[in-house]
Amino acid sequence: MKFKDIKEFHYIVQIVKIPSVLENGILCHEIAWQKKVNGIDSPIIQEKRKKVIIPNGGPLHKYANLYFHARNPMMYANVDNNPKKGNKICIVKISPNVLKLQNVIIADGNASSGYTRFDPFPKGLKCLDKDLIYAEYWNDEDPIIKMQKKRIRCAEVLVPNCVPVKYITGIYLPTIEALESLKKLISAQEQIKLDISVNSGLFFL
Repeated sequence: MKFKDIKEFHYIVQIVKIPSVLENGILCHEIAWQKKVNGIDSPIIQEKRKKVIIPNGGPLHKYANLYFHARNPMMYANVDNNPKKGNKICIVKISPNVLKLQNVIIADGNASSGYTRFDPFPKGLKCLDKDLIYAEYWNDEDPIIKMQKKRIRCAEVLVPNCVPVKYITGIYLPTIEALESLKKLISAQEQIKLDISVNSGLFFL
């Protein structure tokens, strides 16, 4: 994959957390836990991620994690084809320029997988399978290949400590109802600065 192939990165979070995100940026799990502003993290998943140490880096929980594309197994697990659940979450859009921050790491799949490779930018981009990362589906008749596709579909960008607010470019919502809920939470000035739109396909709706 090349830098020019990336239009944006995605961060999945509860709509009610957006005011905090727009104030503090996207925090790593460790800082978010200290500030009590955790996102949609599953305790089971986070217990697994807690044990991961990035080679030549630090604990995974010290990195804010972004997806190359949010229409992935993580999103599917949270929405599960349930519009009511989908209406409670959104996708924050992040500028590709976040890659140019210091010590950013690229994971070629789900960072908690024992099969995932970690490399610094720009080296890490060359190790990514663009077609699989941006594939619409990850199903396969072979269960082993399916697991591999799921892992790759969840490729991540890991930013030390925090993704600063200035890199946030917009927000995707699953429905008009969710869009209206968001607008009630953030100021008119913030709405003007951000590209806010409905894209139900990203939420499997």
